[in-house]
Amino acid sequence: MLKYKTQTKLNTLDFHSYDSLIANKNISDQLVNTYQAIFSDPLLWEENYSQQEVLTKLRHELSGNSGLRLYANPNKYKKSQSEVVGFCWAQQLDVYGVQHAIESIQYYQTIGSPKIDETLKQILNDQPVLYIHDLGITQAFRGQIPLHQLICPVINSLAQRSQTQRLFFWSIKESRIYKLAEYAGFKLVATVDGMQFFIGNIDNKRVRSACL
Repeated sequence: MLKYKTQTKLNTLDFHSYDSLIANKNISDQLVNTYQAIFSDPLLWEENYSQQEVLTKLRHELSGNSGLRLYANPNKYKKSQSEVVGFCWAQQLDVYGVQHAIESIQYYQTIGSPKIDETLKQILNDQPVLYIHDLGITQAFRGQIPLHQLICPVINSLAQRSQTQRLFFWSIKESRIYKLAEYAGFKLVATVDGMQFFIGNIDNKRVRSACL
């Protein structure tokens, strides 16, 4: 059982396209700032993306069948401004789309860009999947945002719109994703230079239970 302590009333926002996201400039700017802060962590990812690089990434990854959920901490002094404190976005992709997405990640490049094309073909069998591009929660709100409430609305909506039930994602041992994947019944199917690849069907008992 995953337990969380919610101490602050947070808002959730859902988007199905890049255009709908950038229509809210405050939120899109906050998302970029939060993304940069989380993934520049020197103890884990050590990535350094410019604002334009994050926006370009979002434009590509929120195209086609895609979805984004944000958790935002309202500003009690300025109601029009909120701090983005958590995010998750995913997209329906084929094997080549997944490969391109992974190869564009700075972390992947810093570990020497290991060969992953054959591994992905063996795992995905040329069938489309729902691919989780990014997932993050700011340090101050870890333990307060239920991960299933951050992830499930994205993948459930995307599965309905794309008619795709298989979910694929990767992480590294040092992150919390390994424990979450194990809890949700997803299988570790390959490891390449420390990158752990997981796949599973979102219509399994554990996922259905977590997402209710």
